[in-house]
Amino acid sequence: MIEHLTIRERTYNALLEMITIRQLQVGQVIDEVSLARMLNVSRTPLREAIRQLVIEGLVTARPYRGHAIRSLTTKELNDLYSVRKELEVLAIRGAVPRMTDADIAELEGLLDRGVQAPADRRPARLRQPRQGVPRPYR
Repeated sequence: MIEHLTIRERTYNALLEMITIRQLQVGQVIDEVSLARMLNVSRTPLREAIRQLVIEGLVTARPYRGHAIRSLTTKELNDLYSVRKELEVLAIRGAVPRMTDADIAELEGLLDRGVQAPADRRPARLRQPRQGVPRPYR
């Protein structure tokens, strides 16, 4: 089924991705004119998307100064990682019993390629060769 998104939804998704990949930096003031031009949308759907991001707590509204990308507190980050960890555990518990040998081999290949990626693009903790990392359950 093809999902049709409104311009506001597509704009929201684009802004969310820009925040996620840090194309829009924490503390950065949102320049509506430039963003609208870059995303090829009018300012109305852009403002609607920004309003949704304010509701979700990713953007702060600053009266008479526009909007800015908000930083998360340590507690918020810890809460997010806790939820993510639990969701990943549930996903793994559901996926492992259904995995084939081909699925496991593909995952091992992805893990090996990740370890072999250029060192300058990875944090120091990921630059070491894979040792002692358990293989997926068979």
